[in-house]
Amino acid sequence: MRRSNATGYVMILTLLCLSLVGMAIVILAAVNSDMVFESNRAYAEASHRNLTASALAWADQNRDKLSETKE
Repeated sequence: MRRSNATGYVMILTLLCLSLVGMAIVILAAVNSDMVFESNRAYAEASHRNLTASALAWADQNRDKLSETKE
C-alpha cells in the first residue's frame, strides 16, 4: 500500500517539475524574441549610419565631377 502512495507522490512531483520547466522555456523564448528584435533594430540603424557616411564620403571625393554635371 505504501508503494502506490510513493509512486503517486513521485508522479505528482515529476508533473510539477515538467510544468515549471515548461514555464521557464516560455519566459526565455519571450525574452529571446525581444532580444532578437532589438539586435535587428540596432543592426539596421548601424547599417543606415554606415551607408550615410559612405555616401557623404563618396560625394566629397567626387565633388568636382558632381558640380560639372549640374552646370
